[in-house]
Order: sequence, then C-alpha cells, then structure tokens
Amino acid sequence: MREFSIGDAPTIRGTFRSSENGPLADPTTITVIVRTPAGVESTSTATRVSTGIYTHTVSLTASGTWKIRFKGAGAVTKNEEIWLKVRASGFDSP
Repeated sequence: MREFSIGDAPTIRGTFRSSENGPLADPTTITVIVRTPAGVESTSTATRVSTGIYTHTVSLTASGTWKIRFKGAGAVTKNEEIWLKVRASGFDSP
C-alpha cells in the first residue's frame, strides 16, 4: 500500500488486458470509484493514456485508507483496486 500525506493529489493508474497475460486492451466503458476513509464513495471517469492504460487523479483530503477501483465493462470486464494510506498531518492546517 502506497503512503501519502493529506493534500497530496496522486495520479493513479489502472491497467486492462484482454486476458490474464494477454495484450493491453480497452474496456468499452470505465468507471472510477473512490472511497474515502469515512466510507463516502464518488464515481468519476478515467483518462485514457494509451491502449489499456487509464489514469485518475485523487485529491487526498483526510487521513486513513483510501480505496480506488477502476471498473472496466464491455470488451474487457475487469476491476482493479488500489489502496492508499494517507498519514495524519502534524500541522493544524495541512
């Protein structure tokens, strides 16, 4: 699990393949679901970088574990989850 600080905005990458070890491939649709440490979920879209490679930037506003899911559907049906740990800040106003 990667570790960040409050206020960071990392760009997270999701990768899609046609099969377990197959070539990179594009799903028909991709949804990005972000769950904050408080359990609040939001849905967004990903940015296509190249075939099978997508990114999404997440603004980390609270400490705890953040969960990001790249959900592919259609031509490639796959979910990829990334968990991020965000450290509590030692400052009153991070």
